[in-house]
Amino acid sequence: MKNSYLGLASWFILSIILPSCDQEREHFVASEKTIASLSIRHATPKLVQDRRLLPLISSQPGSFYSQEKIDHDIKSLWESGLVENAAFEVKSDGTLIHLVATLSTSRPFGPVLLRGNKSFSTPVLWKQISKPLADRIIQAVTVVYDLRTDEPMVHKDERLLADVLPAVSDELQNFYRSKGFQDVKVRAVAWNGGPPTINDFGFVIDEQADKN
Repeated sequence: MKNSYLGLASWFILSIILPSCDQEREHFVASEKTIASLSIRHATPKLVQDRRLLPLISSQPGSFYSQEKIDHDIKSLWESGLVENAAFEVKSDGTLIHLVATLSTSRPFGPVLLRGNKSFSTPVLWKQISKPLADRIIQAVTVVYDLRTDEPMVHKDERLLADVLPAVSDELQNFYRSKGFQDVKVRAVAWNGGPPTINDFGFVIDEQADKN
């Protein structure tokens, strides 16, 4: 009877230790596997090009897979402001790992671009553009990228643009005039000469004469 109790106790201890050993071994083996491929799948409309997202991911083909790197990549994507949600699917093929990143991108929109401002810094002038107008600029021009080619597909709300652009120009001109620049002129442009997009849209300021 004593031996049977000892046998039962030994089996109980082994049943606890062995699974944990198996889990550690599986984790160790997975961490030694090489990443063979990395692909991006978009869960939402593609608002950011893949070539801007890939440099944010350290788990690249040819490197070793680790959960720590995946966690770091998710954090980097989120902190970039370009991605609202990220998840990685891991597919094992013998000693190789195939990663699929499923991303929900967000529309990148920085401060309005300005040129020709000599008397006031760009950050100072940014503050003169009211938030409602900045929000309407985002609504006026939408850029979505082709899932396969990464080429931009620009949708413009011409009526909204025609309403917003003069209003932004007026806000900037009014600020300048309040500072003594009565002959200032502000016009909206697209830097590339084509249709304005969020990434190349801005205003040219002609300060004319110096402050009196």
